[in-house]
Amino acid sequence: MRKHFNTLDTVKIMLSYPDIMYQCIERMDRVNDKHIDESVLAATVRQFAQPLESAERERLFSTFDTKNLQHANVVSDIDKRKEGRFLLFQESVLLLFRLCEASLYQEVTDARLRSRIASLWDVRDRLMSASFTEQDPDYTELTDDIMEQFGSLLAMLRNNILAMQRIGEKLENITADASKSPEAFPQYRQSMFEQTSHLFERHIKPTLTFLDPAARLTGDGINHANLFDTIKQIRAEYLVNDKHTIADQILRYSISFASIFQPVQKVERQVDHFLRKTRTGMLQYNAMEANYQKLKKRYEATQTSNLRHRFMEHEDFTTSSGFVPGLKQQVRPQAYQFGDSVSYYENIFSEIELRLSQLATSQTSIFTGESSKDNQAGKQLERAELLYQWLEDQPFRPTEDMIATLHYRLNDWLEGYHFPDLLTAIIRLNHKTGWDYELTTTNRFAYIAIDNDAFLYRRRKLVDAGLTQGEPADHEQ
Repeated sequence: MRKHFNTLDTVKIMLSYPDIMYQCIERMDRVNDKHIDESVLAATVRQFAQPLESAERERLFSTFDTKNLQHANVVSDIDKRKEGRFLLFQESVLLLFRLCEASLYQEVTDARLRSRIASLWDVRDRLMSASFTEQDPDYTELTDDIMEQFGSLLAMLRNNILAMQRIGEKLENITADASKSPEAFPQYRQSMFEQTSHLFERHIKPTLTFLDPAARLTGDGINHANLFDTIKQIRAEYLVNDKHTIADQILRYSISFASIFQPVQKVERQVDHFLRKTRTGMLQYNAMEANYQKLKKRYEATQTSNLRHRFMEHEDFTTSSGFVPGLKQQVRPQAYQFGDSVSYYENIFSEIELRLSQLATSQTSIFTGESSKDNQAGKQLERAELLYQWLEDQPFRPTEDMIATLHYRLNDWLEGYHFPDLLTAIIRLNHKTGWDYELTTTNRFAYIAIDNDAFLYRRRKLVDAGLTQGEPADHEQ
């Protein structure tokens, strides 16, 4: 006969091996049942007990023994079916494990939300005829019931917000599985689309409607108050009867419910975008696959020994394809004439101005102005020397945008990085001699953001010095 533990010890040991209950609850949710199969629980316990020492193994077996679970009031009932015995765990025990594992949160359904709001309508109607005296037990019990409903509803919604925000991880996992098997990608995508659509229609949208302050709930041809209107009506009853403490507490609940709406709305937009994108991709894939099969069938007909069929028959295919008729009648793009283009001459003049400004800059010292003993100037000089030394130690390679490269490196390395540091680095590299590279300015523009400011600049390419001898700067269109 195995040892029996009390409720506290039983729950402690169960929490020491939480994966056992995690797997059982996950299976229970997957088959949409409120009971856990006793044989499944026993097999899971044996799996986790196998690497344990004999004493700890026996302790684990005793904990998850059905009689011990009943004795500790962890299991409330046993359902005997043809398939075997099924255990009904206490809801509080299941909630404890769901609290420890966010992936086990049960999604909020439209039926559960309607049941919650209907219960709030009921207590609101009962509150209108209450006495509002502390000596009346009916009033105090009703107030406790209202607060308990608000608290449990808020906890349920917050738990599901965490589960909803992890939907991105689920979609990434499904996509990763699909990428491992390209042959089964259409089936993976179809399954992913169906699962996400179900989650969107049955869980996310009802929650968003439930938390929408502007929503109107209808039923039996009657417009009912939404969650926030119901809370407002309940709070008004307490205010009228000078119960300001309870009214303030209800107001805090209302603010908490309002703060949940925005995260749910963000998840709803992400999932809706994913569904639209996936549906478009499926339509495009189906269209390409259908036309590919048609062409493949015609191509296989040319692989016979009959020379009269060495070309594909395309008349019916081109007629049925909407993009083929009239394709040859389309005017081909004309060649771009550089010499007759206005932008060509604008680029020439822009390049001349750029070269002249570079010549003027090369005749100016990097540091201008009178010498000073000001401490700030000394710090700037030290900062520049530190920056010069850093540039000497930096490895560079040819790049299309040297300014952006320096910007990101300086932003990660230099404390208090600001725009003059970037200018100092560019000027230093521009005047550097005996270097294997050369900076060339292009006519393409880009921008960088430093603090709260954005700076527009011409891109500078870093190229091998041997490749730029005798070549002008780029004229990119």
